[in-house]
Amino acid sequence: LRELTNAQPLADERNWKTGHDPLTHLLNRIEFEKRLGALFNLTSDDSDQTHAICVIDLDNFRYLNETLGYRGGDKALVTLAHELKAKIRGADVLARIGDNKFGVLLYACNHDKARMIAEGLRRIAEQTNLAHEDNSARLTVSIGIVAFNPKNDSLTDVLVSADAACISAKQEGGNRVFTIISDDPSKHPVGEEISNLKKIQSALQNNELVLQTRCIRRATPHLNGVRNLSKKDTDRQCEILLRMESEHGKLTAPRESLAAAKRFQIMPELDRWATKATLDAVRLGHPTFLDMQTVFINISGQSLNDDDFIDFLIEELDDENLATESLCFEVSHASLISSIERTAQFIAHIKEYDCKVSLRDIGFNNDALSLLKCLHIDFLRIDPRFVRNMIHNSVDYEIVLAFIRIAKSMGVQTIAEGVGTAALKEALTGMGIDYLQGMLIGEAQPIETHRIRQVSAN
Repeated sequence: LRELTNAQPLADERNWKTGHDPLTHLLNRIEFEKRLGALFNLTSDDSDQTHAICVIDLDNFRYLNETLGYRGGDKALVTLAHELKAKIRGADVLARIGDNKFGVLLYACNHDKARMIAEGLRRIAEQTNLAHEDNSARLTVSIGIVAFNPKNDSLTDVLVSADAACISAKQEGGNRVFTIISDDPSKHPVGEEISNLKKIQSALQNNELVLQTRCIRRATPHLNGVRNLSKKDTDRQCEILLRMESEHGKLTAPRESLAAAKRFQIMPELDRWATKATLDAVRLGHPTFLDMQTVFINISGQSLNDDDFIDFLIEELDDENLATESLCFEVSHASLISSIERTAQFIAHIKEYDCKVSLRDIGFNNDALSLLKCLHIDFLRIDPRFVRNMIHNSVDYEIVLAFIRIAKSMGVQTIAEGVGTAALKEALTGMGIDYLQGMLIGEAQPIETHRIRQVSAN
């Protein structure tokens, strides 16, 4: 009897932990989505009713952590949770659904009423001053709202729309409310982007993403009429490209979908898929990568700032069966300037595994050149906007030549992208470029999709 009596509190504690956030003591995302999903399973007349959800994102959370320390950041979350809980209606549901995100389920609540409640929550946060030790900070939040009817909408669409609305509020400057009405497309300013986002999520879930490689060839001086590419293909290099498989089985470059992925902050998921599939293929000896000296893998700025992605990558690189010296991770100039410290840390981490680093999309200005001097990179990819027309434009020619000279002085190898003519190839080789890439050098080639899927799934 005593054992049974002692076991009940332990079971209750385990059940509580399963559905609650340990820091704020609010419901967690799993329980929040369970409560929300219950509305879509109703079969009575109560199902034909409008409800709303709010996604609340604490603005500048990283700044709060840096200013107040991690304990101060935790205090900000607990304080905000307390203030929000005091403001919402008694029947409504408040949960912590992310690191610095909260969700509110507003039962029997139309759009106008939901917006009024959300504005009240925004003002409550704005009026909250947080003090921790000798520092203080002002809290603000971005709130996205979607009103929905369970009979006409799907759970997935509602969750995606609410996240999209929150991101829109943040991108418009933060400390504001952004609304999406699910049954009115004319009031849905990000509808097309949400459609593209769904395509990406579907491709991730259904394994409809495919890798392609685009070759990079070493340029050598023109000798006795021999072509100015390496005679022997002993210096094989390639860039990894991500493609989506269309309904008709064709591979397409997901430009619009990638724009949506960037807007809605899911680039780390795409980078993780592409990186995992590539590293698995390299590790398991896929024919595409046999004797490949360097494999270039693009890493987005969002992934550089995502601790989970960095942890995932380090864990992959720790595998002793992986030839890490053949890997080169590419970062863009835009992601670099958005977070110089994070990029420098990333470079330092992967250099420990003998990986190489490439910098792409760099502009020709003082800031870019100053950053170039500070980074320990191995390759500099020269943007095709400078390369393609340099034979006919003296300014582009001088910019490309300057990049080549600067890189050589630093011991950095150069790659010219966008090489489409023999004349351009000859000119670049004469200028001292190290590598060439473009339609003249070789078109993108698909990796055997069924094999990539197999290694990616293992």
